[in-house]
Amino acid sequence: MCALIAAPRGSLRGVLGELYGGQNGQLPKSGGLMGEAAMTTRRQADGAIVVEVRGSLDAATVAGVRSSLLGALQRGRPRQMIVDLTFVTFMDSMGIGALIAGHEAARNIGCRFTVRNPSDFVDRQLRVTGLSDLLGLRTHG
Repeated sequence: MCALIAAPRGSLRGVLGELYGGQNGQLPKSGGLMGEAAMTTRRQADGAIVVEVRGSLDAATVAGVRSSLLGALQRGRPRQMIVDLTFVTFMDSMGIGALIAGHEAARNIGCRFTVRNPSDFVDRQLRVTGLSDLLGLRTHG
């Protein structure tokens, strides 16, 4: 399953796009303030659910990302959920909140929730906030 999550035209993203010179309510390609996220969900042979996220985890996308994570947990009831962040280019505090919501929902059903392959930017954010260990990332050193 693949989902593209984007802010609707009449949203804050659309308004900002018009303010910052985008066309048709879209933010300009470079220097955009909020982005899009695409997600792919698959089940591995061992039963774990892998959610691959691409793009930005920010105010424009976080509701859809959170909904997808929680929905996959409720429908699949896996023993493990792995969120692959290889292609996440930006994450703000709302994106971190979506990951924590996924972690808490997984814990409530007895599922192990981990993230893997964060970009340097995302890895730094998770380490600064003290969430690396909680989300199953190995510490450096």
